[in-house]
Amino acid sequence: MLKAKYSSKPTFPDSYIYKMKPNDSLILHRETNNIYYVIQGILIIHKCFSNKEMFTINIIGTNGMIAPSFSSSSTNNYFYIVEALSVSYVINNTKKNMQHNSNYIYKPSRIFYYSMEEILIHKTVKNRLIHVLLKLSAMCGVKYGNKILLEVQLSYQTLSCITGTSKSTIRKLIRYLIQKQLIEYRKQYLIINNLVVLSTFY
Repeated sequence: MLKAKYSSKPTFPDSYIYKMKPNDSLILHRETNNIYYVIQGILIIHKCFSNKEMFTINIIGTNGMIAPSFSSSSTNNYFYIVEALSVSYVINNTKKNMQHNSNYIYKPSRIFYYSMEEILIHKTVKNRLIHVLLKLSAMCGVKYGNKILLEVQLSYQTLSCITGTSKSTIRKLIRYLIQKQLIEYRKQYLIINNLVVLSTFY
């Protein structure tokens, strides 16, 4: 964890920059009372309950803002986990400071932010998985010859959380897409062989 250093304008007292490697995570409780700006990287946000249930609620990328929301009730039975899928840099600060310096923080580029509602609206897990891969190709896909490499680590566990299913189901679907020669899966890195064909495979 590095103490952030800035010039006189803008000022970010008590701010920190976190470097997060894949699978690193931040735990956000109500008492945290901070918001987080993604300088670089791809992260997913999980909502975790005291009964150990966990739901993935967002995928967020470079220039995105993480502002944990808690109910006004004095007793909250949940917290958030922010998990890095790639090497990510996140700055934290108070809401007051971030709002005051918003003109300096935001860049004139698209903010990548996807709600799980876009994914879970699909009835079949296969369609959910394909939708996730298409979204990630827009967020972090790079050309790899005639293919597209997703520059994030995607374990079966991570994909099962995002799609709301089991690891065994994800394992079968990944194997199925590999057999159809639509993707390759190497050491938790995924390569899309043909983006156009995959997008019509719903």
